[in-house]
Amino acid sequence: MTTLPSTKLVSWAEDFLKKTLLIAAVIASTISCQGVSAESTATIKLTDLNKLDIKKTVASFAAKADTLIKDSPSTFMFTAPSIDTFEVMPVRFEPEQSFLFNAYRCGLIFSSLKHPKQMLTTIGIDETEALSCNNIVSLGTISTVDNKMHLGIIYENRSPNTTFQDAIILSWSKENKRWYINQSLMDEKIADKGSDNLWALQKALRQ
Repeated sequence: MTTLPSTKLVSWAEDFLKKTLLIAAVIASTISCQGVSAESTATIKLTDLNKLDIKKTVASFAAKADTLIKDSPSTFMFTAPSIDTFEVMPVRFEPEQSFLFNAYRCGLIFSSLKHPKQMLTTIGIDETEALSCNNIVSLGTISTVDNKMHLGIIYENRSPNTTFQDAIILSWSKENKRWYINQSLMDEKIADKGSDNLWALQKALRQ
């Protein structure tokens, strides 16, 4: 029987442990995105587009009137430890002004137990200004090596010449008590690699 040298055995064990932890992190992300306690569910008010102050919501997104629509999934919940339990509604809308023909932007409406409602445009501004958002593909909680939780979103976008999937990473600002697009983390972890699914996004953040 062949016996592996102790150094190779340790290296193999470390590699196996890293892969196991990565798989566990992704599974935990999926569970935390879907699982909310009965108590939290009972106290949070579900976001209903029909009950929102449409004028205020449209103004917050700088959207054209009557163009705000719910994306699929219509709503989802996740718990950010030591922060809050959030319910999120993905939306699409036409911007008031755009240099693109038939352009749509994507955004999220956050409702929570402890914090004010937040409207955040995720596709169609800043680095993604030249893109039109087709739809949200997947969303889940992801984490960096220091176990800090973030929100990972995969969108299907289109430019004048092609359609493709791209990732957005949201982080929580302790100072402003709001979610924001973490462009610096995206530039550091996925700028050169790209990520078209949550598994690849989680793997990139763990490296």
